Amino acid sequence: MRGSVGAPSGRLPVSQPKRRNAVWRLYDAPLRRDWAFWMMLAWGALAAVSIGTSKKTHGIPVWLDTLLAVLFFMAFFGVVPAWIRLVLRRRRDSKSEPSGARAETGSSVGEDSRAVAPMAVAPRAAQAATGAVPGWPTAPVQLKKRRPTRASGAQADRRLPATETSRVDPLRAHQAEANAEGSTRRNLAAATPHLGHTGPVPVLSWAVPSGKLPHPVARAIRRLRQAHTPEAQYDDLLDAAETLAIVVSCTVAALVQNWKPQPADLPLRATALSVLKGKYCTTAGVMFGSWTSWLRRQVTSLAYGREEILPGLSAALEDGPGNIGLIESLDALREERNCAAHGGRPKSRPEAALRVQEQLPYLDAALAKTAFMGNLPWILIESCTLRRRAEVFDVTARGVMGDHPDYEILSYEWGAPVVNDCVYVMSPQGPAEMSPLIANLFCPRCRELELAYLQRINKADGMALLKSFNRGHVLTSRELAEEFMELSD
Repeated sequence: MRGSVGAPSGRLPVSQPKRRNAVWRLYDAPLRRDWAFWMMLAWGALAAVSIGTSKKTHGIPVWLDTLLAVLFFMAFFGVVPAWIRLVLRRRRDSKSEPSGARAETGSSVGEDSRAVAPMAVAPRAAQAATGAVPGWPTAPVQLKKRRPTRASGAQADRRLPATETSRVDPLRAHQAEANAEGSTRRNLAAATPHLGHTGPVPVLSWAVPSGKLPHPVARAIRRLRQAHTPEAQYDDLLDAAETLAIVVSCTVAALVQNWKPQPADLPLRATALSVLKGKYCTTAGVMFGSWTSWLRRQVTSLAYGREEILPGLSAALEDGPGNIGLIESLDALREERNCAAHGGRPKSRPEAALRVQEQLPYLDAALAKTAFMGNLPWILIESCTLRRRAEVFDVTARGVMGDHPDYEILSYEWGAPVVNDCVYVMSPQGPAEMSPLIANLFCPRCRELELAYLQRINKADGMALLKSFNRGHVLTSRELAEEFMELSD
């Protein structure tokens, strides 16, 4: 049976737990236990009886008058209270979030194409009750292409991407575990991790070495691997997924901006850059969904057949049976991020551990698709000096790669100057400036230089709002806003 384990004989079954905002994002499941749903039905029935039996006419048919009254009363006395309850729940959940989790504005950071085999989380109590053999699956299972549901985080029938293992009710699990034999419990504890365990993240293939990833991504992954509680692992996993989307998208945007296309390709480049500029100028700015949407709709058509401009990106975006693409993996993680931001955060340690196991395969697949980033390293220019007689520029930079906080010093000899204190991405066509999308700015709160990404442009005061990758602090810059408005489409 899915969603529960067999209860010991002679015991009454435990009632199904309530799942908040699991129906239409407004009502709790099951509906029979939600007062807001019953109030909506009651007001609709009252309006239907009152208007339908009234002898007064208003110049319109009785059936139409009754229908309009029912819709109005159900919306005003049923939908509106449910929406207010949802807003209050989101506000309460946002106040209870850990201080280390990054807040998202408005809601709110190719070589290895093998299939990912996620572990099947088998709770100890469920196995003890059903007599299943403890351990992980004996055969690898391919990661299915599906997006997680937008339902509440406490939804009981949420499943792993590649298994049918379901969440176990805590009370039934406790009853089943109490009736299991002691030797069976010891074997299960040795062979399967407990859902409420503390310790490093148990799975992450690390398909790309940390030194081959830009510093923001490598540092986010390091933080995830060092998290010791399921709650911290869940927050760090979502932060790493958003950071990966930001880094990949900003790198692609810098390469497209630096691209000198043929006349036939000018409309593609202009469209991609103008759409991106429009997203920055909105009230909410760019978010997780903005990046995945831009990659899917504008960048996909640019990537194929242009390896010299966007090397390795077409292979990363390729999607097929048994080969989930980068955008699909990021979209699945974005759905989970939105679910958490809209009141669906895990309510317990076992639920947090289970949802980490659900989403880790998608992050693992996305990392495997970002192997091309190793050929597009980030550097931070420290100095650029002209050597007059040789007519070259001696450039000293720091490699913004890997998870180490101290960047490695690099030296180059280039025939063109570059801007000091700016981040560049090294492409086959030469260094491409990433400003104003990525900048190294002084953070007044941290009192040190922080690597930050552009989040939105405030046209009212002409300021650019940036967020630091490390702690999510908001930084402002009028100079970067002017530079952004001067970008050519």
